[in-house]
Amino acid sequence: MRQVILLTDKTEHNANDIAKLQESMKDLTLAVEQLRYEIYTVRDKDEHERGMMLLRLENQLLKFERRLKPSDEPDDG
Repeated sequence: MRQVILLTDKTEHNANDIAKLQESMKDLTLAVEQLRYEIYTVRDKDEHERGMMLLRLENQLLKFERRLKPSDEPDDG
């Protein structure tokens, strides 16, 4: 009888521990999903910003090249 009572107590304790672990797993899963979303958001934002910086750089290079080219001088070739 004593062993049955001990096993019942251990079983209840284990069931409580399992419930706590399941809740922790849910919390961890939600945190990982949030981090994944944030990583994708940051990655997309960075990709967009790099594209914009590249366009600005190309624009500045074109402006610089226009200033270097003589407009009315004949070609020596």
